[in-house]
Amino acid sequence: MNPYTKLALKDDPALAGVMIWNENSIMGVNVFRITAKTPWHQSRYFEAIKAFAEKNGLPEATLKAPWTPQAKLVQNDIEYQWNHRAAEFLRNVGVKVPITADQIWGPMSSSSLPALTAGDVTDSHAYSRAEFINANPHYAGTPFQAFAWSHLADRPKTITEYNVSGVGEAAEVGCDAFTIMPYIAAMGGFQRWEASMLYAYSQSGLGGINTCSPWDSYNVAPLIGMAPAAALIYREGHVRPAEKTVYFPLSEDQSIYQATDQTTSRAARTVEERHRLLIGLDAIKELGWLKPTPAPADAEVVTDLQRDFIPPGDEVVSDTGELKRNWVNGTYVIDTPKTQLAMGRLKGETIRTADVTFTINSPEAAVALSSLDKKPLKESKRMLLTTAARMEYKDKHFHTEPVDGAVELKSGAARLQLVPLKGDGTEMTPIPLQQKAGVYHIAIPATLGTHWFLIEEKQ
Repeated sequence: MNPYTKLALKDDPALAGVMIWNENSIMGVNVFRITAKTPWHQSRYFEAIKAFAEKNGLPEATLKAPWTPQAKLVQNDIEYQWNHRAAEFLRNVGVKVPITADQIWGPMSSSSLPALTAGDVTDSHAYSRAEFINANPHYAGTPFQAFAWSHLADRPKTITEYNVSGVGEAAEVGCDAFTIMPYIAAMGGFQRWEASMLYAYSQSGLGGINTCSPWDSYNVAPLIGMAPAAALIYREGHVRPAEKTVYFPLSEDQSIYQATDQTTSRAARTVEERHRLLIGLDAIKELGWLKPTPAPADAEVVTDLQRDFIPPGDEVVSDTGELKRNWVNGTYVIDTPKTQLAMGRLKGETIRTADVTFTINSPEAAVALSSLDKKPLKESKRMLLTTAARMEYKDKHFHTEPVDGAVELKSGAARLQLVPLKGDGTEMTPIPLQQKAGVYHIAIPATLGTHWFLIEEKQ
């Protein structure tokens, strides 16, 4: 019972979900390995292995070796039983919100998915190094592809941790942290993920001085500065869901013995940015509690995990035509009626979307135009222009590079003006914009010390 609200946590409308445990899977950390100094747990673990081996006619010695596929069977059984008991307890005390058992994180593969079916949702964590948009999916996976390939078709998908892992490290601070939030927001809308959460806003207090840690984002302007644009993309539905769904019904061999993930499956790498991706699990006789995943309606069923879904070339384009990533140029483009964005290695590139032309001179940057009045950009009378570029960490502070360049906006609105915004949202002196033949040329002010600008019709 909260003494201030007089509400039990289970009844509090602020409670969005419950996680039974966090990054603590047996399959993720192998905490009961033979060399571990946990004799009581190890004894219980070996007792469970012995019983499982006798029940299913499997060699006990093999089940004790955590790196073997057969060991994943007993590990899933132990973990599912724990997850299931915990979820039942929570329901019995009145918890009504969705429950996630644990999550796919780190090097975990599809062999870890069965135990997670004890929860209402499948959850994932992933951290990527900088410049992930340069990865060629024909040959290389990125951690964020794990979000899609671990999305079981019979339950919602949540992401409770994502970030650029090197955002605060000396080798990474000059790079493209600004790409992460718009990318995950766009993919969340395209894949229809139910929730995604950046980690972490702060883990060391809001003292105004960053600790140069990957776990403190609150004053990393190129990262958190893109949050408003990303929120509009996802929360306002600016990116359309995929037109086509691809469904992988993983066999026992594919899920347990092949340990499928984005590093081993070309299909898992190349579907996510083209179509919606859903996964299914088959029944496994040793796991009597595992129910086969029902196939989603109107989905293309694919069993060839090495099939390549991206046509030849240097880029991948979503089946809606709204999202485009070129791994050779290192650019990512969002082109929807209400958000148009270019980010990555923009210097020397002229990027054209339906209503905007981006001409950016900064080596690496992100520039987004977002509608704030629910109208398409070409009709909108209130928009947000967001800019971000590289940063450096010096004297215990992050210093951000202003974006050098311009955008041209096709618009039917009259008398638009550019209003720079301070970090607290306070408006600075408006800058009139000139329209010629239905196009506004907007030079991005590089000396005002801000990343955000309103574009609105002058009253």
